Amino acid sequence: MGTIRKGILVLDPRTKILLLLGINIFVFTNSHVYAEMLVVAALVILLLLCGVYKTALKSTITYIVLLAIKCWILPFCPEIIMTSLNIVVITFRKLLPCVTLGALLVQTTPIRLLMHAMQKWHLPQAVIIPLAITVLASGDNRHSGSGEKGQFWSNEKRHLQIE
Repeated sequence: MGTIRKGILVLDPRTKILLLLGINIFVFTNSHVYAEMLVVAALVILLLLCGVYKTALKSTITYIVLLAIKCWILPFCPEIIMTSLNIVVITFRKLLPCVTLGALLVQTTPIRLLMHAMQKWHLPQAVIIPLAITVLASGDNRHSGSGEKGQFWSNEKRHLQIE
């Protein structure tokens, strides 16, 4: 009874939350592409060790495509297009590590353990409960105890239907 074991590395939910906080600080204070590439590579290795292979592959491909667009396509575009797309590409590239680590947290941590970890930090229930509901509604509903993906929402829809 702990985190969902998928790979050879199992992290405590508090460690995942601290990593997410650290990555967020790094992303918004860093301006070097090489440091960003090292962080993304480290995150992909972490995802692979935790057994979240699809997310690791998607993150890697997305990052490489965004970097390729920035380096090889945007320099040859007209200035107005380059400026507009540059903002979008850089924003997505900067937020990708945060989204990747958030996916790791959601995919490998049951809600009860996430709530327990935040209670150990003595966070107020006004913070814990909305965050737990957000994670529950994120689409990965195996944490609700139903065992089937989408079971939570399908039950809700059944109760809401007027016959």
